[in-house]
Amino acid sequence: MMSFPFLPREALALPGGGAVRPPRGYKLHPYRDENWRDAGVLVLYRHLRSMMSGTMECNGIIAVARRDAHADIDDFVNAARGGLTTRWAHGDEKGWGDNAVRLPVERRAGADGAELFGELSVHVVGCWDVYDWPGRFLAVEHARGVRVAVWIWDKHGGEKRARAMVNAIAGSYGGAEGP
Repeated sequence: MMSFPFLPREALALPGGGAVRPPRGYKLHPYRDENWRDAGVLVLYRHLRSMMSGTMECNGIIAVARRDAHADIDDFVNAARGGLTTRWAHGDEKGWGDNAVRLPVERRAGADGAELFGELSVHVVGCWDVYDWPGRFLAVEHARGVRVAVWIWDKHGGEKRARAMVNAIAGSYGGAEGP
């Protein structure tokens, strides 16, 4: 299928009203979406696919919700974690099993609103071993009235790319009537 980057992307409806335009490469997958709509979160995946083990995995995740859908940014992130695939759900752990240690999450005040930020160590199964690819997690309670969380690998742009995607999504947010 041909891609035309100059054409506008389709706006996706948020649970509770409003709409956002996702970055290119991130898609809504309806068969995974039903569970997360109840949580008030729109979850978008980059290259979601079935693995040989029978699980679904992807190369990055974005979660978006209206600010009034959750009590605070922590509740939003907890709801959004329900949409994570296995490797991303355990990306904030270093090591396996009893030896696993949670990586710290930093809370800070950003230019656009409250932020949660953390480093990730995403477990990826290769031909010979299990590898830990570095990544980043960024959640922002944006001043435009939307909350956005991004789970991304460093090789795909890390925090800088995550922040750009958060600002682009927040910029495309259109309240109850859409963008």
